[in-house]
Amino acid sequence: MGTIIERKSATGTKYKAQVIKKKGGKVALSKSKTFNRKSAAEAWAKRIGREFDEGRVVPSKTGTTVASLVDLVYSKQRDVGKTKAQVLTTIKSFAIAEHEVTSLTSADLVEFATQVAEGMHGPQARSPATTANYLSHLTSCLCLAEPGFDIPFDDTIVRKARRSAAILGLIGKSRKRTRRPTLAELDELMSYFALRTARDNRAIPMQKIVPFAIFSGRRQAEITRIQWEVYCPTQGTIKVRDMKDPGEKVGNDVVCELTPEAISIIESMPRRE
Repeated sequence: MGTIIERKSATGTKYKAQVIKKKGGKVALSKSKTFNRKSAAEAWAKRIGREFDEGRVVPSKTGTTVASLVDLVYSKQRDVGKTKAQVLTTIKSFAIAEHEVTSLTSADLVEFATQVAEGMHGPQARSPATTANYLSHLTSCLCLAEPGFDIPFDDTIVRKARRSAAILGLIGKSRKRTRRPTLAELDELMSYFALRTARDNRAIPMQKIVPFAIFSGRRQAEITRIQWEVYCPTQGTIKVRDMKDPGEKVGNDVVCELTPEAISIIESMPRRE
């Protein structure tokens, strides 16, 4: 019989049944399904195991697990950002990581999205936008399985899973900001950053970075990689290298105008290098 995992959620206790079968030291079958009753989960796991033993469930041809595929994609992809790297690492901690790629179903992907949304392997429940980000990174790896690594995978499974996850409200767009920080809140933050810098001059100069972000509108990664050579004081501009873009950010260098306040912050920085 397979493994039964009891999981608490906002809608009550669920039971995840997982069946993993190996042949010759490789994963030949990996299937899972979630039930409201433990007895139903046990019965399903027992049935799948029996069907495999009787030869009624076709073993996998490749034995490549989702975790192995994620590692393959990560090793081949150029310029994997910090956030994407963190998400891919976290994905491997979910039960779906042990599934064999060719045996995945849309239901498996929806179950993964459910686990992400409910906060499994995380401090709290995740928003629909965050869940969509996790699902997107996982499915982008799956869509590379066949064309990139000759691992059979039907990418229509991805489209069905995304549509179902959206209907269920598991994934969605980011919510718009409802307010901005007040001046009092910014004063409190700036006072804290100033005290921290006074205690340790090696601290990141957040009292410069925060207002520069406000007055320049630039992203964190863009701000922290600005060098003197891309700053033009006569024109009041900086060149943002590899600006984030839906297509290809590598080589997408854009000259951006600066406000007087942002220029003042730049001019206050030491020129050690």
